[in-house]
Amino acid sequence: MRGLGDAGASARALVELGVPAEALPVYAFETIAPPRELLERVRARRWDLGIAVSPRGVRALNALKLAPAELAGQWLAVGPRSARALAEGGVASERIAVPEVFSSEGLLGTPLLHGLGGHSALLVCGRGGRRLIQDRLDARGADWLELKVYRRIPEAFNPERFAQAVERAGALMLTSIYGVARLTMQAEMSGCRRSLCRLPAFALSERIAEAARSEGFARCSVAADSSIDSLHRLIAERLRG
Repeated sequence: MRGLGDAGASARALVELGVPAEALPVYAFETIAPPRELLERVRARRWDLGIAVSPRGVRALNALKLAPAELAGQWLAVGPRSARALAEGGVASERIAVPEVFSSEGLLGTPLLHGLGGHSALLVCGRGGRRLIQDRLDARGADWLELKVYRRIPEAFNPERFAQAVERAGALMLTSIYGVARLTMQAEMSGCRRSLCRLPAFALSERIAEAARSEGFARCSVAADSSIDSLHRLIAERLRG
């Protein structure tokens, strides 16, 4: 269960690892154009540090013709896929740093975000979600600006097809708290929530696993390092064994 596009990519990756998989996207991503005044502020300076919290945000920058290589001198990416998207957008590898733990907490623990005094930072993100990074940047007195370039939108929903997909499933992959909420809501509307929650679930992070458990999922395993590749490997190891 991922966003549209990402769900298909994960299904293909799992099939390559020997696990039959079916994409069940419950939301899609949409690039949004920031207000003109905000774009003028973004372009008015070269930021000391750019912070990319998802590859989706980096791709949205490119769609909006905001070249990452020109926006900031140094980039901090939440994980390898965000780093790869930055490199594909023209940012040299030596200008991209990745934390040891691929999460917001991991980003906040890096020296780059502890030593922002006198430096500027551009946070590239989407609408919604936690404000952990924003609140910490404020608390640390950083000179920063938030640029929201995408949003999640509900995917088309057919109760009968959804219930059939749940009946076919042997396990679930969960990659966002928003997705968990959408998934359980659609299961309720399709009359198959009990069947859904009996399935073993594999979550990208402990936070997502906690959200799933609160919705009634009794069996929920977590990826070792909060990366999508690690989650794919975990699923393959458990389901092939």
